[in-house]
Formats: sequence, structure tokens, C-alpha cells
Amino acid sequence: MLPHAVIRKGTFAKYDYGLLGNLRRYGHLRPPAFDLSSIPESLPIWMGYGGLDALADVTDVQRTIRELGSTPELLYIGDYGHIDFVMSVKAKDDVYVDLIRFLRENGWHNSY
Repeated sequence: MLPHAVIRKGTFAKYDYGLLGNLRRYGHLRPPAFDLSSIPESLPIWMGYGGLDALADVTDVQRTIRELGSTPELLYIGDYGHIDFVMSVKAKDDVYVDLIRFLRENGWHNSY
């Protein structure tokens, strides 16, 4: 199982396996927090989130942004839930055009 972030508890930490699971995996009763301030300010970051996202809601995204040392470029789509960024039939136009523009502006180029 891959570690997942835990934001609902007010922290941004690795997956919480429960007291014993955390002790086995991490050596601590609680999962370790991610130190977002250690991400270099020079690293370009793009974040997309939606108004209907139950996994990364607006409050979670705002908390994450405050912990970053830099200001990410944001794409907010009010009527998108978490899976819509991947599964929506409109994601190509709503999400990926902007994401590809961001990547190209920051030095990523593909051969397509």
C-alpha cells in the first residue's frame, strides 16, 4: 500500500495505518508529517482543485499553500470533484490545456 496524505486531521502527513501499523512502518504512533517548507521556492508548482472535491477541498488546498515556501499556480474548477480531473469528458479542455501550457512555460517539451 502506498502512503497517502492525511489532511482531515489538520496535518499533512503520510498514511495513518493506526497505532500499531504506524509503529511498525514508521517507528512512531503517528504518521510522520511532510515538511512542505522544504520544497524549493524555485520549483514551479501547478495545482488543480475543485469545489466539489471531497478529498482535497478548498480548505485543504489553502492550508497546503500556506505551508509551501512558494506560490503555486492554481486552477480552480467549481463543479469538479476529485475524480473529474481524470475522468471528466471535458478534462482535456478544462484541465489539461492549462496543465500542458504550464509545463511548456516551465521548460517541459514533448515530441507530440
